Amino acid sequence: MSTVTIFQGDLRIATNVTMEDGSRAVGTRLSGAVSETVLDQGGTWVNPAFVVNDWYITAYEPIRDPTGRVIGVLYVGLLQAPFTHQLNVISAVFMTLILAATAASLILLFMANALVLAPIRHVVVMAQKIIGGDLSARVGIRPPGDMGTLCWAVDSIRPGRRSATGQRGPQSIAAGPVELDPERL
Repeated sequence: MSTVTIFQGDLRIATNVTMEDGSRAVGTRLSGAVSETVLDQGGTWVNPAFVVNDWYITAYEPIRDPTGRVIGVLYVGLLQAPFTHQLNVISAVFMTLILAATAASLILLFMANALVLAPIRHVVVMAQKIIGGDLSARVGIRPPGDMGTLCWAVDSIRPGRRSATGQRGPQSIAAGPVELDPERL
């Protein structure tokens, strides 16, 4: 709802601003801060202001006599509540979207982390079994890509395995790198 008022000095003499009982707010006074800016300094006030019984987005300008002396104030205002409500709704929707995107990102991050680290956990378990004396332990999985190649290579390294040179045991590791056949993956 828009409102308009004419002040003579700081006294409201014509207005469509209403009191709580529905009567026009004629005879009410200008606030101190607005009075100082507009009446005393001759400036313009364009800020939210509490007008009679509610907050408004307001503009107050001085009314001058022919000699330039400030004799009153012209006020226009819009009720602030509808704009505040819209701002609150937009802010709530924006914050909800941000929270949903953050939650989805975290879920995807944890899922990707689990998928990437699962083969490594298998390799660690296999290594612990070998350290514990189970020389038949194998990784036993073949994920796609480089991780599958790594798992195959780790499974290929075992004590007592014959190398390409026909040696057994640790010496086979010193014989050189094992060529990986991508077809076997």
